[in-house]
Amino acid sequence: MGHSLRERMGYGVPYKKAIDSEVIQHCFNVGEYTKSFAKYIGFSNCEVELFKLAAIQHDLGKMDCDPKILLKPGLLNKKERKHVNEHVIHSFNRAVDLEQPCFSVLESIFFHHENYDGTGYPYKLKGSEIPIGARIIRICDYYDALTTDRSYKKAMTTSEALKIMKDNENCFDPELIKIFYNYISLYNLENESA
Repeated sequence: MGHSLRERMGYGVPYKKAIDSEVIQHCFNVGEYTKSFAKYIGFSNCEVELFKLAAIQHDLGKMDCDPKILLKPGLLNKKERKHVNEHVIHSFNRAVDLEQPCFSVLESIFFHHENYDGTGYPYKLKGSEIPIGARIIRICDYYDALTTDRSYKKAMTTSEALKIMKDNENCFDPELIKIFYNYISLYNLENESA
């Protein structure tokens, strides 16, 4: 008891420190994007906080994955992809271990890699079968993954990232992604002037 959230999530554990700090930074980035995007959409303060809580935990299960696979440059083979895809289960279990009592937070974590067209994982949910929190996190997660330096790749510019997102719109809720394009333009303008 008495440990900070970062400590309880696994931050500071000496093994796989590079992966762990990268994952935690990504989770906090996605949490911030999710919070401000959900506010921009018009969700209540309570919903916004629940979405953010899910977002800051969404990829923590990657800390339970083999770092050699996570850091591998290039495409993963089928076995490696399956291993990485299991991070949603590990993330869900970590949230349960943190005594996360809110079902909407847990389902947003578990389903954040479902694609709107039914091609995602773990259950190939489609459209409105995917919880709204997971649909929001899906967009913010994708954007941050593209625009952040990783140990195995350089960050893309916003325009490069948005082009890739437009080429992969099947992954996203069509209404939310339209709103996101407007949101991210404003978000970047506000942050440049700050």
